[in-house]
Amino acid sequence: MSMPSILNFADYLQSSPTDSVRTVIHQSAEHNLVLWQIPPNAKLPTHRHPQGQDIWVVMQGSALLLEQADLASTKNNARRIHAGQAIVIDTQQIHGVYNDGAQDCVLVSIIHPNAAFVAV
Repeated sequence: MSMPSILNFADYLQSSPTDSVRTVIHQSAEHNLVLWQIPPNAKLPTHRHPQGQDIWVVMQGSALLLEQADLASTKNNARRIHAGQAIVIDTQQIHGVYNDGAQDCVLVSIIHPNAAFVAV
C-alpha cells in the first residue's frame, strides 16, 4: 500500500516571474493538478475545456476572472477572485485571469487529463 503524496506548493513557485507560469505538479489517469503563478499585469489567457470541468483554488493574491475573450469588456464587468475561494468552471465555459493586483496571484487547477484546452 502506498502512502498519500504531500505536495508543497511553495517548492514550485518562481521568484519574481515576469509572465504567467504553469507547472503541472501531479498527473494521474483521473486528474491533473496544475499550479498557476500569475504576476501583476499578467494573465492566464482565456480558454475553454471542451471535455471536462476545471476547478480552481486561489491560494494567494487576487485577480479579475475573465469570462469572455475580450479583456477590455471583461474588465468593466469582471468579478474578482481572491485567496480562499474555489471557482468551478463547467465544460465549455470561457475562463481566464488578469492580475491587476500588486502581488502574484497563485491558483491551483484540478482538471481531468482529457479535458483538452482551446484558446479563445
